[in-house]
Amino acid sequence: MKKTFLAAFLIAATCLSAQQPATFSAVTIESYSPILFLKRANDYGGYIQGVQSQLLDGSNNWFYGNIGTDLWTVGKGDYQNRQLTVSSSGNVAIGTSDYPQYRLQVNDGMITSKIADANVSSTNKVGYLINELGGDVFEVSFARDNQGTVNMKTFLDRPLVIGTNNTERMRIAANGNVGIGSKNPDAPLTVKGLIHAEEIKVDLNVPADYVFQKYYTGASSLKPEYTIPTLEDVEKFTKENNHLPNIPSAKEIQEKGLNVGEMSNLLLQKIEELTLYTIEQNKLIKEQQKRIEALEQAKK
Repeated sequence: MKKTFLAAFLIAATCLSAQQPATFSAVTIESYSPILFLKRANDYGGYIQGVQSQLLDGSNNWFYGNIGTDLWTVGKGDYQNRQLTVSSSGNVAIGTSDYPQYRLQVNDGMITSKIADANVSSTNKVGYLINELGGDVFEVSFARDNQGTVNMKTFLDRPLVIGTNNTERMRIAANGNVGIGSKNPDAPLTVKGLIHAEEIKVDLNVPADYVFQKYYTGASSLKPEYTIPTLEDVEKFTKENNHLPNIPSAKEIQEKGLNVGEMSNLLLQKIEELTLYTIEQNKLIKEQQKRIEALEQAKK
């Protein structure tokens, strides 16, 4: 069944326009049940094919149609200001005139309560879930079979920021440094505030065993330049500086902070030195005790 209409009739029926329509070639509506085909009566089509609606003042309103053989689009004003575009491959772009590169490409954000594909199985190995649980509780979950990796990253030289109560709590800087309570982390982990932990493990390149090694063997392979200070040297240094040798002063700690690993090793060094002083004093006390006993025995 075929009916032929003039283009002026089509525009009058589909566009809210009070202006005198221009003259176009005839169009045909063909019925191939249950589908209706709208086309020009001749073979002329052009690159852009669609329907342009107009307002009463004659300004363009919405465009619906295809561009070439690849894109179908909905545009505000005309086909160039695309708001919805579907490519022949099935990719969809919303809110942008860009060519759709992904299955769903949304510009300027999207509001939804749930996006889900969370069934991980032998056939469906990828799962993700963005869900509203109710009671103002939301979840973001990712799942993958044991061969997969879940990635969360930025593609540009920008930080990854995590927050609560609309306030930033943690960020991973572009260089990989992590800041908790700090927006400018200057180390692999920068924390502004209290750290509460049951246990902290610190790796040391040179443990303080060089103190005993140097004392008992006369040399140290761990730290060859190390020498045991005498008590006289320690006394002189502490009188002049008010802190132990090799230990940072209060001013240095206030200005530069405290290196936990380095300080733990230095304190262990001082404990081992103190242990050696005590051992030497114990030997001296025993030697003096022997002499006292010998003198007392000689008096009898």
